[in-house]
Parts: sequence; C-alpha cells; structure tokens
Amino acid sequence: MLIKHLDHKAVLKEPHMQLDIVEVTTSLSQYAKVQPSISIIGAVSDMMRHLRKCIHCSLDESKLAPDEIAWNKKFRRVVDKCLVKLSNKVHQFFHSFHSSLYLSFTE
Repeated sequence: MLIKHLDHKAVLKEPHMQLDIVEVTTSLSQYAKVQPSISIIGAVSDMMRHLRKCIHCSLDESKLAPDEIAWNKKFRRVVDKCLVKLSNKVHQFFHSFHSSLYLSFTE
C-alpha cells in the first residue's frame, strides 16, 4: 500500500506529500473489498506506528516551531481518519465472517 512510501527518504523531506499519501490511502480504503488482507493489516500496523510518532512529537512541542506543531496536528488528524477507515474494513470482514459462521451452526 501507499503507507510504505511514507518512510522513503524523498517523501520524508516533503511534509505535504506525506499528508497527501495518507489522504489518498484513506480515500482508497473506502473502495477496498471486505476480505482478509495482509496489506490492510499491514497498513493498520504502519498507521499505528505513524500515530505513535505523532504522539511522541506532541509531547515535545516546546522544542518545535509553530509550523511544525501545526503540521503534526494535521498529520495526526489524517492518520486518525485513515485508521478509522482501515479498521472499519477489518471490522466489516470479521462481522460478516462471524455472521456466516453463526448461520452455518444454527442451520
């Protein structure tokens, strides 16, 4: 998925590109099939790592410039939104899997 590109050295130098990558991933996740996928689980894991980085940076805001603080807050917001969308896909799969499993045992 696109999330892997967030750690690329060229992307790290472009904060707006990082935001764009997360926003595009969020949009694409709406169209992802509801099925078990290593890539979706990997994306959730990677987004959690980026969320931890955002939280860690927010703890040391006194050492950051105002524009860096604003970017970190915006990045955290888009990461949160992306995590919600990806988590919903995982939840939808397990809900449908559980429902079909339940139906097979009740018949």
